[in-house]
Amino acid sequence: MDASGHLYFVSTRSYAQTACTIHSARFADGSASDVRLVDSICRHEPGVVNFDVDVDASGAVMTFVDSHFSNGGRPQDAVLVMARWDGTRFVRSADSTLVLAAVNAGGALQYAPALSSDRLTLWFTRVDDVSGRFSPQIWRARRASENAPFDPPMKIEGLGDFVEAPGLAADEQLVYFHRKLGNGFRIFAVATPR
Repeated sequence: MDASGHLYFVSTRSYAQTACTIHSARFADGSASDVRLVDSICRHEPGVVNFDVDVDASGAVMTFVDSHFSNGGRPQDAVLVMARWDGTRFVRSADSTLVLAAVNAGGALQYAPALSSDRLTLWFTRVDDVSGRFSPQIWRARRASENAPFDPPMKIEGLGDFVEAPGLAADEQLVYFHRKLGNGFRIFAVATPR
């Protein structure tokens, strides 16, 4: 959700008809209203699923996942994509592939993005599934300016064996995430690593 109360979320409610999954709503007084499909960023291709949407505090930059899913419901690939608000709708950024090249490199699955308010730090989850073991980890990529590509990301060490879905506190002093413990998940927070 951005600072103005625009909520963005993922739902497959109309996927069969539209092949789109990202929606927006107005959030106020504890409830969401005026739900709309954000079809301006959708590829409208069956089998392609967008998920894990994030919007920066200003509401000007959206980061989300492009993924091809198998018939069994597993992602075959997952790359991060950026879109910008053009005054009336979100449009995929022409330089998204270049800006996120280092983040999306190597054939790993990238998902669950969280962009800092200055747009210079991107947190996300990566799964390098070459070993056949599904063990997501949280990564961070930085860049020198908003127009520059992100530098190669670094894994955040010491969070556990199965951690994902970073989210920043409003003041960005904490990073929230969940960790798998046994058959369940628990939410944790750590001070934002410098």
